[in-house]
Amino acid sequence: MGRRSIMKLREGERVEVSSTEEGFIGSYYEAVIVDVNVSQSSYMVRYKDLLKEDGSGALIEPAHHSEIRPLPPTVKLVEYEAGDVVDAFANDGWWVGVLVEKRGAFGYVRFDDYNKMVVAYPMKHIRIHVDWEDDEWALTSVRDEHRIKNVEFHG
Repeated sequence: MGRRSIMKLREGERVEVSSTEEGFIGSYYEAVIVDVNVSQSSYMVRYKDLLKEDGSGALIEPAHHSEIRPLPPTVKLVEYEAGDVVDAFANDGWWVGVLVEKRGAFGYVRFDDYNKMVVAYPMKHIRIHVDWEDDEWALTSVRDEHRIKNVEFHG
């Protein structure tokens, strides 16, 4: 399911940045690359949903290439099932969890890294989780590939 090398990302490209801050590990935030420093393997990114502390505009900060991945593909499933590894959109970012139940328009997601807390989210705020490994997308979160309707890459 490969796409493109992280080192070939360019200015203006939409990406996701993983947080390495305590309390935010396991979350991803959409951003745009605004500057590239190839010699130091770093980028300057402008976040889509994160604001500066004073609220005056989008947060812009440096990020190392190891914290950045391309915008993940959209994976459409025939149906979500309990046990699917998913991302839930909350607090301006995507958080990795496990779907424990789907009831109507809501999914109940357990976050193992956060006291196994279970939170209800509208299904429109839940997506199937994909990993960026060795410069390729790995879809290991769906146990039965026949449930996949299609995969749509961005960019």
